[in-house]
This record gives sequence, C-alpha cells and structure tokens, in this order.
Amino acid sequence: MGNILLRGYFGHGNWGDEILLRALVRGFGKNGFPKERFHYWRGRDRSFQPAAIGHSIPRGIKGIAAWASASAMVFCGGIFYDHLPDFKIRRLQHIFLMVRISRLLGKKIVMLGVSIGPLVTPEGRRLTRKILELAHIIRVRDRLSHDFCRKAGLNCRQMPDLSAILLPDIPLADKALGNGEILFIPCASGMGYQTHVKILNALTAVARRYRFRIRLMPIHMNVDTELAHRLADQMGFQMAPALSADPMDLFNRLKDAELIVSARLHGGWAAYLLGRPLLQIDHHTKCRGFAETIGLPGKCLIDPFVETVDLEAGARLWFEAGDDLSGDFTSRRALEKQAMLALADVAQNLRAGQKPMDTR
Repeated sequence: MGNILLRGYFGHGNWGDEILLRALVRGFGKNGFPKERFHYWRGRDRSFQPAAIGHSIPRGIKGIAAWASASAMVFCGGIFYDHLPDFKIRRLQHIFLMVRISRLLGKKIVMLGVSIGPLVTPEGRRLTRKILELAHIIRVRDRLSHDFCRKAGLNCRQMPDLSAILLPDIPLADKALGNGEILFIPCASGMGYQTHVKILNALTAVARRYRFRIRLMPIHMNVDTELAHRLADQMGFQMAPALSADPMDLFNRLKDAELIVSARLHGGWAAYLLGRPLLQIDHHTKCRGFAETIGLPGKCLIDPFVETVDLEAGARLWFEAGDDLSGDFTSRRALEKQAMLALADVAQNLRAGQKPMDTR
C-alpha cells in the first residue's frame, strides 16, 4: 500500500476543516498508519498550514505527482454542494474528473465523514451521484446525507463527525467557572450581513440580562474575519484574540465561555466536545444534522431569522435549568468510539490491500 492523498478544504484558515485533518491523521495513526504516509493539497496562503500533520503538497506539478503516486484518495468534510456563488457546479465537476481518473488508475476512493448538500440544481445532484457511484467506501456524517445515498441506491453508512476522534486531546474546563463571555462565531458564506446584525441584536438582550459581554470570534480566518471586524466596529462589540496557527487552539479559546453561539458547524462541535453551553444557528443542512447527532434540544437550534425571545429561550435552558443540560446529550465518549470504529474499518481495508466493497 502506497501513500494516501487526503482531500478536503485544508490549508485555507478554516479551523473546522483543519481539525478534521488532524482527526484523520490521529485516527489513522491509532490504526498503524504513520503520518508520513499522508499527503494533502494545501491552500495558497502559507500562514494557515497546520504543522506536523502529514506532508502538505503545493498545487501544480508536485501536487499532480503526489496524486499520481498515491494508492488511495480519502475525501472528508462538506465537499458536495452547489449553492455558493464562488463555486457553483465547477467544484463538483473537478471532483468528478479527479475521482474518475483515479478510479481508472486503480486507486481506492474513500468518502469518510462527508456531508452532502445543499444541492440546489439538478446538475449538482447528478454529479454528486456519479461521484459517489465511483467511490469504494462511503461514510456520511448526518442522516440527511445518508438519506440522499439510500435514495440514490448507494450502499453507505452513517458515522459521527470526525472531530469526535479528538475528544481525548481536548482540554476540559470546570463548567462552573465561566469567564463572563458570550462568544459569537459568524459565517459569511452561509448568512448575509443583516442576518448577522439581527442575531447579534437579539444576543445583546441576552447578554444584558445575564450581565455578560459579547465577543466575536471567526474560525474561518480567510472568509469570516472581515465580516467579524465590520460587525464589531459598527455594533460596538469586541473581537476575541485571533486563533494561533494550531487548529487545536480553537478548543482552548472556547473552553471557558459562558455561552457559544455558532453559525459555523465546527464551532458547535467544539462547544459540544468541550461540554460548554451552546446555541447552533440553523442555516445549513449540516447544522441540523449536527443537532440530530448530539441530541441538541430544539430551543438550542436557532433559526437565522431569530427573534430575541427565541435566543432568550435557548440561553435560559443553559443558565436557569439548574441541572447540567449537556447531560441529556448523546454521550461524547459514545460518538468518539463510533467515529474510531468507522475509521478503523476503513483503515483495515486500506492496510489489507483488499478491494473494498463497491457501493452499488
């Protein structure tokens, strides 16, 4: 078995995807794959390259050479969508071409912890089905993605988000010792500016009620930072200190917050794995999938066109329920075990050099 090429949104300053990369390498390492076996194509901005995780390969000739020499490709994260204006259908066309050529060259194709959607065009849905038909193994991270595969006649299994693999590495804090902060994590690629303003206006009423301060903390540095600064300047909020180059710093920054209100999926996952109070903004199918997976109460899944009373109801569950609300969630240890078992199954196929079961 040769090297493995990891494909996802890596090296672009999105700490959610950088955490997935770290989880992939950690999980495969637990199953006998040294990090030296893994390559991934890095983003163009070198300041966001995670250190000591496999080998990052630049785009161009070196990237093509790494692809040619790899015996398998492992895709992860939210890669199947056609709703963003900057990508539309082109990204799916690129993935299809790469997977098609890889399959013809005899490489194994693994979809590990992927999510599907939003797919808003017939062409997007058709291309996604064709890509998945070429994969040897499909593991999706939410029920809606699983439903898509089953309706398409594809054999797939559902698993938790790969970030659960990092649970043993996450620094837990005393739940009773908050720092007086509500951290808001924006998402410029999922919601407009005025929607963010409305959410923050509603959140301000919550902060006043409980005498907390609000800070904005972008976790997709290349996309959300400008939006966060604009919101902070125009609405009078503070910015949280910038995250370091280590994606695990996200957990350190969130672990003492009184409440985390996240429009980014992995802001919610980080809060859940830390055991901190959280409200997830429901602007994407993967946000609903996350809420289902962990058993998040309905009042904590917030519609992006929120009214103040809705945010107050979600916050009240955390601040006034008396009991630890997170005790009603799906066990974090159980999700970690499920994610590791799914990864171990894939690792066994790759290590054995066997042709995995086809998906049709």
